[in-house]
Amino acid sequence: KTDEKVQEKYIDKLPVWDLSTYFESITDPAIVKAKENIMENVQDLIEDKDRLVKMREYDILSFIRKYEKIVDDTTNLVQFASLTLCTDRNNEDKKLFDKRTVEFAENVFSKIGWIHNTLYNLPWEKKVLLLQSPKFKDYQEFLMCNLLLPPALNEATRKAVTKMSSTTNDWHSLYRQLTAKLSFEMDGKTYTLDEIKNDITGKTCACFEPK
Repeated sequence: KTDEKVQEKYIDKLPVWDLSTYFESITDPAIVKAKENIMENVQDLIEDKDRLVKMREYDILSFIRKYEKIVDDTTNLVQFASLTLCTDRNNEDKKLFDKRTVEFAENVFSKIGWIHNTLYNLPWEKKVLLLQSPKFKDYQEFLMCNLLLPPALNEATRKAVTKMSSTTNDWHSLYRQLTAKLSFEMDGKTYTLDEIKNDITGKTCACFEPK
């Protein structure tokens, strides 16, 4: 009875999982419109590809913002599909919707995968200008990754991330995958990351799993 009273007291204060913040349903016409807008922006980026080197700061900023919107809008679609499927994994319509949404996202990212390589190959003088410009203060992390990190490294990380869905457990899997092969040289011996964690704390590495 005590548990029932506690539940009654707090039941109205529990968070509500309202997917309508994304779309009303998997048949919402806004989904089709969102996909059309994404593909229009993708086409705009493709048309600007050869002009990027000669673009002024303002135009490059507009380019980056459009890229950011493509990623955000596509990610929202994938998250909506994944979370909707979580509400009923036996629903065939939701399964199909999730599958088609993932395919759509893969197609989008395949069409803009050249962006990092193009930014990385900008003249060094252009890179310095962008990194120092106050116009790009909100995009410093993006610029650092895309202007300075070799494409092969960034691409490997991206591929690892795209294999994971947006669920918490999968991000734990990503953490384990990315750290599994880390090793360190100490006193002439090689140690894995887990061995170092265990040696420092005397606890199993499980306590270091991301929360």
